[in-house]
Parts: sequence; structure tokens; C-alpha cells
Amino acid sequence: MLSPNLDLEKVGVDVTMLGNVVQRSVALAVKELQLKGLKRIHIQFDPFHPSTRSIRDFAFIISSEKLRLTNPSCSVKNHIVCDRSPPTIDLTAINGKKYRLLAEHLTVLELIQQLGDICTKYGSKPAEQESN
Repeated sequence: MLSPNLDLEKVGVDVTMLGNVVQRSVALAVKELQLKGLKRIHIQFDPFHPSTRSIRDFAFIISSEKLRLTNPSCSVKNHIVCDRSPPTIDLTAINGKKYRLLAEHLTVLELIQQLGDICTKYGSKPAEQESN
């Protein structure tokens, strides 16, 4: 449930654009997102491909200063191509493991949730590993 006291402008989301539940869900997912588990994010898309809306929104969200400050050492690169290829996001975790998100049929909310799952997986270490 959306808290009435939630200040969405602090998340970097324009409140006037929040007209529906999906946009509010995206704002809440972005608020919880931290890039601590990632070393590199490479976003590639063709602007003339018919399914680029979600990846363009994703690129805008990822480039926000507040989100980038959660891991200043994480490299974020946007690569614009003109070959009609489907949009992709390549992620490199801090341990070197690589992931590829095929964004052609995913919404921006699904992309953020997938990114959040990967960041959570590598962002925090269990207490027993930290004590060794």
C-alpha cells in the first residue's frame, strides 16, 4: 500500500507524472534499489526498434544522481546502435558474474525488479562471511 507520507520527489520522480499504480510501483521499486552489488551496467538499444520505451525509461532512472550515489564505483554506459537489434542490459556483479536482461518484452518495473534482485544477491554478504 502506498504511504500518504511518502515523498516521491526525494526519489527523483516527478509527482505530476504519477497517474497510475504502475508508475507508483516503479517509484517505490526505485526507492528501494541500491547498486551496491554491481560493478558495471551496460545498456544497449536501437532508438528505432519498436520496443524501446521501457529501456529508455530504465536508462533515465539508472542515470539519476541519487541512485548512482548508492555505488559510485559502478560504471553505467549507454550504447545507442542502429541495427534494429532488441534492447539489452548487460550487468556485471562485483564477483565478475555476468547477466543479460533481454528488455524487448519487459516493462520498466520488471527491469527494475530484476536489477534489484541481482543487486540484493551480491550487494550484502552474510554475517558469517564478513566475520571471517
